[in-house]
Amino acid sequence: MWDSAIIICYLSVILLVGLWSGRGMKSLQEFSVSHRSYSSMVIFATLSASFIGGGFSIGNAEKVFSLGIVSIVALWGFSLKEILVAKFIAPRTCNFPNVISTGDIMERGYGKAAKVVTGFFSVLLCAGIVGAQVGGHGIYLLQVSRHQTGLGHLDWLQYCNHILNGWLDAGGSVNGHHPVLRACH
Repeated sequence: MWDSAIIICYLSVILLVGLWSGRGMKSLQEFSVSHRSYSSMVIFATLSASFIGGGFSIGNAEKVFSLGIVSIVALWGFSLKEILVAKFIAPRTCNFPNVISTGDIMERGYGKAAKVVTGFFSVLLCAGIVGAQVGGHGIYLLQVSRHQTGLGHLDWLQYCNHILNGWLDAGGSVNGHHPVLRACH
């Protein structure tokens, strides 16, 4: 009972903060880029929340445990990709000052059809990610329920953390906004 009350209170506070913060927004453009006033720390936190989820932390730890230190070297590819994006792609996004999504960039270069195709495949990709995470949570709950008659408080907290990470990952992907686009002046 207390668990439900805490979750309801938390979600209510989040809703109220969101409504209060968004009361001055007049358009989708203002909502999406927030007058391009994000600091580097906010962009860093957004990217961290998008990339570092349950699969990143638990999955990578499992790979290191099962395969050894060589899997850490393989994971450096992800870091290299991020460095290359920051060096070569991110600076070019400032060439599109009034866009709020990847679809808008595609529309400028290739027309309306490209924007629609980009949106379709973005939704398809995110549906796959959410499906994989839901499947993973199902397997997790099945394993936990086989080992004990009920979930303990720590198990529920861990499970809710996984759901929150998945929700943040999917939310960051579904809306199609990239934090770099918000930072360009």
